[in-house]
Amino acid sequence: AYCQQQFAQATEGNKAHPIVFYCRSDCWLGWNAIKRADALGYSNLYWLRDGIDGWQQADLPLVPAQPVPFQ
Repeated sequence: AYCQQQFAQATEGNKAHPIVFYCRSDCWLGWNAIKRADALGYSNLYWLRDGIDGWQQADLPLVPAQPVPFQ
């Protein structure tokens, strides 16, 4: 129920709204979260498998992001 409420809050109830899951490095918490979101019917899901560290090592650009605060 917790994940369901948090995903609904983050997407304002739109299950097609893009959600990006990532950690600092290769972490399986993002994978776990994306599996939960998929099971709840969310369809526009992205996971940075190697995290922000892997993104930087690939010389890809970084843009500051603000995580959605959950209540």
